[in-house]
Amino acid sequence: MFQKMKPKNKSILVLLFIVIFIFLVSTISAYYDIKAKEGQLCGCKPSLSIIITLLSSSGIAVGIILSNIITQGEEIKKQEIDVLPFLDFLENDERIIISKLIKNNGRISQAKLNKIEGFNRVKVHRIIEKLKAKGIIFKEKKGKVNKILLNSKYNLLLKKD
Repeated sequence: MFQKMKPKNKSILVLLFIVIFIFLVSTISAYYDIKAKEGQLCGCKPSLSIIITLLSSSGIAVGIILSNIITQGEEIKKQEIDVLPFLDFLENDERIIISKLIKNNGRISQAKLNKIEGFNRVKVHRIIEKLKAKGIIFKEKKGKVNKILLNSKYNLLLKKD
């Protein structure tokens, strides 16, 4: 559930947990402090030392939950890094095209790829056709301009923060 949350929403949720926890601790402490001053604490109510133990234990539990929520995003980033070696399975020219796509957020015109040093129109066309056949990229025709798009599943994995 928390893995798919945006970092902003995750931060808001963590802050909400902290505020609720602080509110509960403050309310319970204030209640027992008022009752103790009024002399209305009898043997039927738990003692203050038991309340403090329960609150500190719940504080540890809340801390563990919040750390798990926060670190779930880091685990996803580690998985993204492990996916990058798939570029090693591509030919050198294909890697150059893919790295240009990654630098341009998964979109680039074919004309810009033709300007890469050592590449010409025919070479770029052949590389693009190979990558299309592998399902790594898509070619979108916009009038006379071809837009090359990185497949969204690879774009998400290779996106750099």
